[in-house]
Amino acid sequence: MLVVRVNHERRIGTPVSTRCPSDGARGRAPGPLGSGVLPSEKFKTHHYPVDNVVRMKLIPNVIELVVSDMSATLAFYRFLGLDISPDADTAPHVEAELGGGVKLAFDSERTVQSFDTDWSPPRGGHRVALACSCETPEDVDKAYEMVVAAGYDGHLAPWDAFWGMRYAVVRDPDGVPVDLFAPLSGG
Repeated sequence: MLVVRVNHERRIGTPVSTRCPSDGARGRAPGPLGSGVLPSEKFKTHHYPVDNVVRMKLIPNVIELVVSDMSATLAFYRFLGLDISPDADTAPHVEAELGGGVKLAFDSERTVQSFDTDWSPPRGGHRVALACSCETPEDVDKAYEMVVAAGYDGHLAPWDAFWGMRYAVVRDPDGVPVDLFAPLSGG
């Protein structure tokens, strides 16, 4: 559920209510002697909004990747098992069903720049990662070996993670990490 805030005016100096995340109890905002007035508010003379919560029922159902080479990216995800038509390689937008009403969408950089002229590729690291479950720890190793043998980037070789899973990370042609994982035996 997405929470949207609706603004209402509140005068400076009136108490601010906060919600304690641990027990849901209502409390006063910090201030001198628990007054509920924030110390930084003393010098402000303008009004600012107080939040009132309105709930919307939105259902996330598309994960979008912006790709630099549609054909190379689709080949990688076909290799991982997604059912993507070979005719899609030159399309500016492609969608693949993941199940449960969720789709993985691919948009070319040019497509995104056609409606968002300020968009540029991220720098300094990834902003999204995907993860694929495997049935057994051995399947993680096999999947990693197959992806690397096919010429794709094996970013992190399989290891036993402290959180109780066999884990490996490969990368798609744009550097998007795709985690491969399975619970460790007895985990």
